[in-house]
Amino acid sequence: MSDLRDKIDSLVHRIHATFPVEPVPSGLDVVSYEDDECVEVQEAFSGLRWCAVPRAVLEVHYDDLPLLTPKAYHYYIPACLSYSLRRLPPTDEPWVENIPPSLSASDYQPLVDFTIYSLDFSSPHRLELYAPYFTGPQATVVREWPALVAANGAVFDTDYEAVQRVSTIWRKISREP
Repeated sequence: MSDLRDKIDSLVHRIHATFPVEPVPSGLDVVSYEDDECVEVQEAFSGLRWCAVPRAVLEVHYDDLPLLTPKAYHYYIPACLSYSLRRLPPTDEPWVENIPPSLSASDYQPLVDFTIYSLDFSSPHRLELYAPYFTGPQATVVREWPALVAANGAVFDTDYEAVQRVSTIWRKISREP
């Protein structure tokens, strides 16, 4: 697990070095719609720098990434990428003690699964909307995230086919062979 921790630390460091924290999207640029759920997401993220999004916001809104505008998605995805990797057990957080050992990582770490699905730009329309926001270096570091998840499948216990699909998509976005 120590080797994995080192790889996680290295990738999180690269994420932080690659994605700028300014400018923060304005409140109007956070979500595309004005229904109750979107308003809640807008209120939760508005004005927050991606590197300072509280753990509680990420844990409550882990499945709301599709509600973000492409601009806000690009801005906040580094928070999800970084935090999802840091949630791996063992941790000193007290909530882990209440998790039965029979549960897999994905059972108490849905942020990993939903991050994978949000990175899946299989739809040409979604790819066309979101991919242009990412520079080559940003797309490369995003591509490293599913690669790390795939290489440590026993720990992350997630949808391997989705991880492979996401790796392929982000390899193309990052323009890597």
